[in-house]
Amino acid sequence: MAAVLLARFLAAHAEDMRKDLAGGNFAAARKRVNGGAHGLDKSGRTNVLNSDRILTATPEVRIDAAHGSFDNDVDVISTTLGRIRGDHLLLPVDDLRGF
Repeated sequence: MAAVLLARFLAAHAEDMRKDLAGGNFAAARKRVNGGAHGLDKSGRTNVLNSDRILTATPEVRIDAAHGSFDNDVDVISTTLGRIRGDHLLLPVDDLRGF
């Protein structure tokens, strides 16, 4: 699911990102992807996860945090979809079990 979302987002913003990259403006290209300069400035990287377990369904269904578990994280997927839409979600993401 995460790969499909990323591919659609990148396709929608490809022309602007190509211009940024061609001009050497890596910070602007990065900001188009994640809204900030994440990865360009390494400060604060330890604050990515606030817990050893991530919320995968509401109310309070959690799984162990591990490499790759971000695409089962209700907060991450909600934020990503909101960023792609450019607006709030019409319905909440409330259950990512089984994906």
